[in-house]
Amino acid sequence: AAIADVYAECELSRQFGVEWLARPDGEGNEIRGISEAQRAKCSTRTQTIKRHTPRAVEAWKRKYCREPNARELLHIQQAVTLMTRKGKEDAQIDWDELAQKWDSTLGGELAQIARTVTGEPGSVSAFRLTPAQQAIVGKMALAAVQDKHSTWTRADLMRQVGVAMPAWSRGMPADEAMALMVSLTDRAIAGEFEPVVDLSAPQWPPLPASLVRGL
Repeated sequence: AAIADVYAECELSRQFGVEWLARPDGEGNEIRGISEAQRAKCSTRTQTIKRHTPRAVEAWKRKYCREPNARELLHIQQAVTLMTRKGKEDAQIDWDELAQKWDSTLGGELAQIARTVTGEPGSVSAFRLTPAQQAIVGKMALAAVQDKHSTWTRADLMRQVGVAMPAWSRGMPADEAMALMVSLTDRAIAGEFEPVVDLSAPQWPPLPASLVRGL
């Protein structure tokens, strides 16, 4: 998911001149020029989660007789997200129909929004991260993943690396941005930015070499 996010954002910048801003909640980027009110109108999923979360929190408080802490609240929100998720039909997407639906939701503003947020293809400056900036991203990602998880996986860390990379980095070519994200993840795990303890358990019992499939 982290790789797909970075690739899509870089390609939107390259093909349509889209610029990005860091989200206020620090959980990703949003397109510059789209208002919070416009996003809220189209994000029925977010509205559903916000509507159900207070009831879930109240149920938790009744059960444990106290307020949930930050980590517990995150788990409650994740549970609500899964509980309210509906399966998607395995069918071809009718993009014209969706565009008409979104345009109606936005009061006929969709075309104007598109003109506002796009520019000339390739117009977004392709800044590169300096070594010092790369180190900052690695440290921020480690701090974020450790705040969210007592133990974490490489995929968890990669997600936070993608979030920590500055929004203007989406002006980079997609392949270059993805390679940087993977490299920073591996460098962080190797302990380049701060100590990291590997808790991976060894194979037990050890398998005979004759039973191990070759690469």
